[in-house]
Amino acid sequence: MRNLLESIRKPLGLFGVWIFSLWCLFALFLYFSPRSLDLSFISVLSQDLRQAQGVLWASNLWGSLKATLVCGSVALATWRLGRYGLRLLGLNFGSKVLRFCFETALGVVFLDLFWMGSGLNGLWNGPFDVVLVTVFCLWALVDLWREDPVLKGTLAWKLDITSTPWLIALACGFIALEWAQIWTPVTYFDGLVYHLSTLSFWGFHHGLAEAPGNFFTCFPFGAELYLWNGMVLQGTEAAKGLNIFFLFWTSLAAGAWVAEEGSRTTGVLTGLSILFLPLFSTTVWSAQNDVVLAFFILLFVYSLRKAMAEGRENWFMLAGLMGGAAWTVKQTAVLGVGVVWLAGFVVWARSGFALPWKRWIGTLVLVGLCVMPWFLKNAAYTGNPVYPYLSQWFGGMYFSKVQEQALMIAHESPWVMDHSFGDWVVQIFTRSLDKTVGPLLLAFVPLWFIARPSSSSSSWVGWTGLSYLLLCFAVSHQLRLAIPACVLLVVEIGLALDLLEKNKVRWWSWFLVVFGALSFLSLLRVSVDYYQWDQMVLGVKNRAGYLETNPQTLSYYGLAEAVGKVTAPRDRILLVGDSRSLYYRRDFYANTIYDQQALRELAGQEKDGEGIYHRLYEMGIDDLVVSGQEGQRLIEQDPDYFPLKNEEWAKLDDLIQHRTDLVYEQGPWAIYHLRPTPVKRQQVLPNLLLTMKSPVPKP
Repeated sequence: MRNLLESIRKPLGLFGVWIFSLWCLFALFLYFSPRSLDLSFISVLSQDLRQAQGVLWASNLWGSLKATLVCGSVALATWRLGRYGLRLLGLNFGSKVLRFCFETALGVVFLDLFWMGSGLNGLWNGPFDVVLVTVFCLWALVDLWREDPVLKGTLAWKLDITSTPWLIALACGFIALEWAQIWTPVTYFDGLVYHLSTLSFWGFHHGLAEAPGNFFTCFPFGAELYLWNGMVLQGTEAAKGLNIFFLFWTSLAAGAWVAEEGSRTTGVLTGLSILFLPLFSTTVWSAQNDVVLAFFILLFVYSLRKAMAEGRENWFMLAGLMGGAAWTVKQTAVLGVGVVWLAGFVVWARSGFALPWKRWIGTLVLVGLCVMPWFLKNAAYTGNPVYPYLSQWFGGMYFSKVQEQALMIAHESPWVMDHSFGDWVVQIFTRSLDKTVGPLLLAFVPLWFIARPSSSSSSWVGWTGLSYLLLCFAVSHQLRLAIPACVLLVVEIGLALDLLEKNKVRWWSWFLVVFGALSFLSLLRVSVDYYQWDQMVLGVKNRAGYLETNPQTLSYYGLAEAVGKVTAPRDRILLVGDSRSLYYRRDFYANTIYDQQALRELAGQEKDGEGIYHRLYEMGIDDLVVSGQEGQRLIEQDPDYFPLKNEEWAKLDDLIQHRTDLVYEQGPWAIYHLRPTPVKRQQVLPNLLLTMKSPVPKP
């Protein structure tokens, strides 16, 4: 058997090239659809060029340059701050790039601790925060100038593969696409309801205030608190830009790791593989936090491996900080942290427990200390440290099984799907992996067997990544949640490449060129069709016009602008019929579709409109903002979104007629200002709350 394996590992010449090429074509054909080659977006770009306006383009360019400057300044300051933290640990790095990534990661941790500590004490203040972050960035420039670092040779990368020019061109294309996204504000639903919307809410409340109508605020916000630095200085564009920086940092860290243990060529191929994955780009564009999680998980794995190899206590401390930082990004990080720690523990056990057990326990303790403030915040606000999950066990704020089931369905959790184990496996390969990751992993399978990484220490990374990936799919079929596992598998590919002959590395580099080209076309089409960056980059629309016409914000941005014009600066609004709350310039109270709707609950609890008014007054509400179009959509999607009885609708109508003034109405939008005294009107006010009335009201 050994002789057979050795014969397989020998160069296969031209025949081997054909076999590998056919296999790669199969992998690409299996996951990439003909739509991936659809070039219809070119006609959209051509039309935009004809409609471009020079004045708008110049204005948009200036805005993008400001956002880029903010992102670069905050990133620089983060790195400089983290340098001081890493010096205290006294660790040596063979790679300057890896050292830079760890310094940046520690800077993110320190900034998050600052914003969380000041936020829990209600110390956030808009103008002061702007000054504070600006001074921080200026300090970083002075600190950099004083040190005068020598970077010569750090970014030199001469590769011994013929595909280098094509890889460089693709890398430049992907980076240009990332920068184009900084021109546009965030429009993805999750950012409008969860990631950035919560930061906006906390900004109005001077810190991490309780938001009982939005359970998303109970999640850890380690990633978003860092994005807050960009929002403070510029807005959602800079926040999105900082998220994009995490994609670059993850790519650099993965490539530098492989280059440190292998060759510069395989390191660069690894970094580009991450940059070429479309899912990673769309995730950071939509202000989601999964790439941030991948960055910290990657550094957690690296530092834990170093700790096992060198046995130094400081490496265990750094691993604990990276694992803890990962868990502060989102609750599902417990899967990755747990799998990585257990895998390391198994290796430690197989070595005869050569290292002191206190260091392993100390790593877990440090992880727990990092995430503990988030659990304590939840326990104080809701009575449940992991709210909204496990509410039946911990008690506290009510989150019913029906709500939890709906949330699990939205997560695409296999637990609530009626399918067998075989169906689960089939869905993973046919839908869950899809074209973003599937062809890259599948195409490398033959080379992985030829490389035989099981004989190398790199196998620990591969098996850990694979276990993590399967565990993620056991929790949810959303591949986005498995991005950290995919990064580990890409690193495993890079480490395995170093065990191959140079000709096979060249094969892989050419596959990466083809994969990158297809991914670039697919990503370019999505960025034009869905994100519509071309409208601002080419000067067709300004920021307001973009948000007013973008399909994701079309049904509410005009209402948000109206609120800023017709309500008092200190008013607090209650959003009815919509959970999207980003871009409102007033303090707001919004309910997600998974939370109890405030007006619905009050209509059921109070005896008349007067009682509802007094409850709203106790909540500090000054205005009702009705988004009828979105409310109608939600009712069609779920008839139980606003399931009121006829008498409860009558109570709400009583509130509208006698306790409000209609200050704005346009189509399905309306703004009602609550009156301090009741009034009897001769003419009935239009009640746009009725737009959310189900076709068949409950008796």
